[in-house]
Amino acid sequence: MSWICAYPARLVTTVGYCWISVLPGKRRRVGSILAADPAAYWIEALEGDFSYFVAIRATSLRRFHATVENVEVLPGVVSVRTQVVRSVLHDGSRWQPRAVGPVDPGTPPVWGVEPTFSASPTQKDLGLWTALLRNGRASYIELATESGFSERALRDRLPKMLHSGVLTTRCDVCQEALGLPVGMFLSIRGTAQGPRLARVARRVPGVRVVSAVSGTAPFLLLVWLPAPSEAERVLATLHSAIPDLEVERLEFCVRSIKRYGRLFGPDGRVAALQPGIGEWDAMTAAPAPIELR
Repeated sequence: MSWICAYPARLVTTVGYCWISVLPGKRRRVGSILAADPAAYWIEALEGDFSYFVAIRATSLRRFHATVENVEVLPGVVSVRTQVVRSVLHDGSRWQPRAVGPVDPGTPPVWGVEPTFSASPTQKDLGLWTALLRNGRASYIELATESGFSERALRDRLPKMLHSGVLTTRCDVCQEALGLPVGMFLSIRGTAQGPRLARVARRVPGVRVVSAVSGTAPFLLLVWLPAPSEAERVLATLHSAIPDLEVERLEFCVRSIKRYGRLFGPDGRVAALQPGIGEWDAMTAAPAPIELR
């Protein structure tokens, strides 16, 4: 129902969000192709004008757009709208369900362009990261076996990676197990109280992600809810704290398809770990056309 993983967030210089419209009858096929792409680390099926929300990580803006171009030519895709992430202000690495409490205004972003480690990881590093992505609770002995590091070297290296921010730990959970099966994206237009919005949103129960993004709506929130009707409570809370807040778009998530290498079944439970190429390989490899069968 819950799990911990670690991933090299600080080596990622570009994260982009895609809102994808698909023709009726093509959703399942397009969704399967998107889920098989390791560069797409987070996918939600949506209701309404857009069929899918897809988050893509890359080592440059050019690589991100090359991946988007591959998506645009998939049979059945009608349109792709993109947003580049300026910073992630709150996400699953700091999240507790239904937790409400004071938030330190000085809390730094979860993610930003702050590389603190060589962008040329060794094969042993890649093996370590792959093992931690699968299981953040793995023992040093297990990690040493999978990565090729000696246990002694690993006990010295891994804490340094975590302390420097090279590796970010993340707690994830099945929404249904929490009684919060409905996801809601809120695209927020500019407000004079932008910095305050980020602080307020982090204190609203169920808010899972707060991102600063490009475009006419510079903030994107993801909220987990027990039912769509709870959207009014969230909106009322935000409006009471920030009267000039304007919601440009509201989208409900039908279900999660993929998060950080884990594929989800229709019941919201993890169905499989994504096999094959690792995250770093996917980010650094020259984008190639997606194979269609």
